[in-house]
Amino acid sequence: MERIEPASFRVRYRSVHCGLLIFLLIGCNHDHGGRQVQSPRVISFSPALTQILNDLGLDNHIAGVTKYCKLPEGLTIPVVGDTLNIRVEPILSVHPDIILTQTKSREFESVLKMRPEIQIEHFQIETLGDIGLAMERLGNILGEGDTGKSAKDDFEKRLERIKMHTSNDHPRKVLFVLGYDHPRGQVGIHF
Repeated sequence: MERIEPASFRVRYRSVHCGLLIFLLIGCNHDHGGRQVQSPRVISFSPALTQILNDLGLDNHIAGVTKYCKLPEGLTIPVVGDTLNIRVEPILSVHPDIILTQTKSREFESVLKMRPEIQIEHFQIETLGDIGLAMERLGNILGEGDTGKSAKDDFEKRLERIKMHTSNDHPRKVLFVLGYDHPRGQVGIHF
């Protein structure tokens, strides 16, 4: 039986630990599907924000989504819950740097107790103008300010063309219905 010398054992022990540490650090950049996720890693708790990130080509930053988010065909991203069911474990399992939400930040207090360094970014999207602002802000948050600014400018130009094209039309009243079991509607200038 071979006898392991203490110094030799310590070298092997340290080598194993260094190898595990490197493996864990490299592994943290992948989601459960093996897809490369760029830093900063975000979780989108809003289908609207997920769609904007996809449209901006920034979906490579998304580490997690809700069950209501629609993803492009072939893109698989872990589902970490939804705004009605915020659970700490699935959120922390994808190692987010930022959580994007349209709900109040206080909904994520339990997550912040475990990982206070996670940044919560609250968005309010109620008008078409808010969509352009969200594009620009998302670009800035993810270090892609030029992408966000360009998308916002393009979006605003398209809106302006539509306004000019429809300026002679008679205004229409719109009822926007949410839900089908107990519908609620909003009449006004939104959208």
